[in-house]
Amino acid sequence: MTIVPGARVRIVGLQREEFNGHEGVAAKLVAVGEAKERRWKVKCDGLQPIALKACNVEVIAPPRAASVVGGVGSGGTSGEGSGSGGSGCNCGGAGSGGTGGSEGGAAGGGG
Repeated sequence: MTIVPGARVRIVGLQREEFNGHEGVAAKLVAVGEAKERRWKVKCDGLQPIALKACNVEVIAPPRAASVVGGVGSGGTSGEGSGSGGSGCNCGGAGSGGTGGSEGGAAGGGG
């Protein structure tokens, strides 16, 4: 399945293995770092939002109508993500991490 905002996803293939296997919701595609690499901002259950390369995100369920309407962007502030820390996938390089800023409720739940 293609990654789309609101899809239920699982983190896979990271060198920082403590993140692998965590599940969450794909919030949006963001540009990260000086090279403006495209990453998916994922709001994981029990973790801060994290910016991941597409090859480190496995879709496990399509978005539900309720999560698309009310789940993404429901307020609050949260960290921009901590980056993937690199992977063995073929989507390029070792990863540059998240931007470290904050963004109002981009992954939902916030506040």
